[in-house]
Amino acid sequence: MICKRNICIYLAFIILIFTFILNIKKGGTSYNQPLKRGYLLDRNGEPLVINKEKFQAYYVIRGRSIIGKDIPEEIRRYLPSYFELPKRGLVLIAEGLNYEELQRFQQVENVIIKGEIKRAPLMEEIKPLIGSVYENEGISGLEKIFDSKLKAGESQYLSLDLKFSKRVNSKLNNSSPIDIRNLAIFKANTGELLVFLSKEEKNFLLEPIIISPKELGLEISDVTWEMGGHGVKNVGAYLMITPLHIVKGYFSRYCAQDLNPTLLLKRKPACENVQDNQEPIFLVVPDKKQWFFFLLKNEKVYLLTGYLPDSGKDSIDWEKFKKSLMNHPVTAL
Repeated sequence: MICKRNICIYLAFIILIFTFILNIKKGGTSYNQPLKRGYLLDRNGEPLVINKEKFQAYYVIRGRSIIGKDIPEEIRRYLPSYFELPKRGLVLIAEGLNYEELQRFQQVENVIIKGEIKRAPLMEEIKPLIGSVYENEGISGLEKIFDSKLKAGESQYLSLDLKFSKRVNSKLNNSSPIDIRNLAIFKANTGELLVFLSKEEKNFLLEPIIISPKELGLEISDVTWEMGGHGVKNVGAYLMITPLHIVKGYFSRYCAQDLNPTLLLKRKPACENVQDNQEPIFLVVPDKKQWFFFLLKNEKVYLLTGYLPDSGKDSIDWEKFKKSLMNHPVTAL
């Protein structure tokens, strides 16, 4: 039997309203994503990211019977005494709710939750490494690498040292006229990344550079770490590598064995000290208009990078420049 057009539309509307009411009577919320993402923690358990929670709670009124004393106590205390309820519709109960308040409202019938959780790094300078989250999905950086664990509400310990990073950042901002755009500090006997600071949008540790092997004086090999593997590519008489390849070369020289960099916390050394306080490597990469400075000192590998001035590399007294980097307050930490 074929129903008339107007009757079919009316029946569809009734079914839609009935389904909506059933969903509300079950309690719950229209915000159905996981509400608590795990944290990225530094080596001492300090959070490297924060969750900025912003939620609103609405109360659904469907008729005259839901007035005055019929309102649940959990709702009533959020309404001012002079507030006059409408006969039907949605009433904003509260906004700017945090996660704990949100949990209480989720247990109350006829409450609808709207809102979001925004994720942000505790220090802006570590953002290129930490990455981004969209709708509770890690889309870049460490947020993406450890996404499945973080979405399950579990936290991940990393090798980074937040307190040390803040000290280094303070030295960078207050003690040198040199414009250092990126900095990383590794622990030489474990390969752990202790400090990552950047004024760029990209992770500078993974940016490719083309360099002559003669300029390095190190054995260069493929790098494997938590953010993926990176091979050494031959480009004619040159090598296409990343700064991580050079860092690994320092590890291998220090330890006299193969040691990859890592973002994970290591409690025990991977090797004994074999050769410390080696000659630094200073590279100028004209096609990127950048300089790179690598230093092994006091059981740490330091990496500092910056850009060449508009006047070009020939306008700089490089020996004086390298000496200022050697004696920079950061490398004394």
